[in-house]
Amino acid sequence: MSLAQVAPALMTPMESLEVYPQKQRKRRPARARRRRTQAERSTQTRQLLLSAAIDLICETGFFDLTLARVAQRAGVSRGAVQHHFGTRAELLLALISDFSPDYLNKLEVPKRASLETSVDAIINHFWALYQHKQAQAVFHLWLGARSDPELQPMLSGTMRAFEKEMDRRWSDIFADRNLPQAQISAARRITLAALRGFATYLKDGAAWRKELLLLKKMLVAILSKPERDFA
Repeated sequence: MSLAQVAPALMTPMESLEVYPQKQRKRRPARARRRRTQAERSTQTRQLLLSAAIDLICETGFFDLTLARVAQRAGVSRGAVQHHFGTRAELLLALISDFSPDYLNKLEVPKRASLETSVDAIINHFWALYQHKQAQAVFHLWLGARSDPELQPMLSGTMRAFEKEMDRRWSDIFADRNLPQAQISAARRITLAALRGFATYLKDGAAWRKELLLLKKMLVAILSKPERDFA
């Protein structure tokens, strides 16, 4: 028997590993990162600017907001703000326009639901929505626009269309109640005004549950039957 034949049997396990190394797996080349398109970068910058505007409005109010402050907060140049929105008023209008789909389209009420179930779904939807920063910023704008000569004309048409669409949605939800449109519109305004107040002023988690429960009972009572004043 030759030395070449005997040697492997005399080797320690570690030496054997060195003489007969395991075949290593080939590493797959790392995938190259996909570069964002110009449209994707533009969308991200726009969202950064809107988020910066929302933060500033919630922190210091609507009247102190400037394009320069928004640019600084977002970490971009002032030219980037002007490229996306042009003016302060257009930036604020975009903020409201972005909020409207959440406000209108995500309201879901089961078909053929009872009055109590419909009321519960509506109030829960708007209460959850009003907790967001963007909602708080929009509330500031709705109030502040009344005395802003640049923003008020631009916002008035948007708000009229918004109110009209909200009335239509509520009328569809409560169509089986056979109520006057004016009564449903009044119920909507009372409900949403109360919820905006709760979201703005009530900080105690235990307190608002009682107010919401009472508001639901009030809304059910208002929509239970036609009122003579609205006939």
